[in-house]
Amino acid sequence: MADLDLNKIGWDYLIKELKNKNISFSPIKKIGRKKYLECNNKIIFVKTKKGNRWPTIKGITNNEIYVFLDFQNKNKSERPDFYILNVEDYVTILNKRCSELGMKNRHIAKNDTLISDKEITKQGGPYEGFSVDCSYVLDYLEKWKKLR
Repeated sequence: MADLDLNKIGWDYLIKELKNKNISFSPIKKIGRKKYLECNNKIIFVKTKKGNRWPTIKGITNNEIYVFLDFQNKNKSERPDFYILNVEDYVTILNKRCSELGMKNRHIAKNDTLISDKEITKQGGPYEGFSVDCSYVLDYLEKWKKLR
């Protein structure tokens, strides 16, 4: 599965789950290149993965939710695992990741995004975000009540 294809499949699975659980939501919208939908006054972002980690996770705010979909060891027709994180959950895993990485040459921006000052992107700025291992999110499996 190509990453673009995986992301579209992830959105399709999320919409199917929301309908099955009778959770109302808006059509998918975009901010720049970032897709989202609104659900009970919350902004929902989807992150998909088929490997060991979700790459480049950046900060979220109080009214935002990350839905992590795990396709590792699954084919296109198998339902992925859903991990649902609010801002408090995100900050918990951010702190865990920071303690593992250490904070030398890193800082946390106002929006709770980890900035790696010594890692420079192709655009010339510091790398923003961090990768999330599946073990960090196990406590958030199927936590659909956060969307109600």
